[in-house]
Amino acid sequence: MANFSEQLILTTTIPSGAAITSGAVFVKVNSSGKVELASTSEKSLGVLRLGDTPTILDEDTPVVVSGIVMVRTGAAVSIMDPVTSDSSGRAIPVTAAIATVITGGATATLGAINVTGGKLPIATNGFALDAASGANEYIRVRLV
Repeated sequence: MANFSEQLILTTTIPSGAAITSGAVFVKVNSSGKVELASTSEKSLGVLRLGDTPTILDEDTPVVVSGIVMVRTGAAVSIMDPVTSDSSGRAIPVTAAIATVITGGATATLGAINVTGGKLPIATNGFALDAASGANEYIRVRLV
């Protein structure tokens, strides 16, 4: 991996809901208002950076919520893939299981929303700025 830089625009601090053993992962805020790992295909609040991992309950935890940040992958990722979270908070591509792809200019109705000839991401947390050939590599992600 090349020596890429991060551009952190906004970081917030939230108490942890539990110890989180690894950084560079997507995190969310639980129903108690505490930070925990984002689950599979779940919308995240942001990214817990390497070295910022909380070791105890209620530890102040900095979360990057805007910018370009390094995230660990859970699968192969291509440049500009929309990414979501796997069960460990790692970046994985948005797949057909969590996005509706309309091909050939067809129209589909999803509830009250009509979509024509495009992709409707369900839980996109950002876009990959680098490629990864598999799990546990680090890529830059532009958070959305």
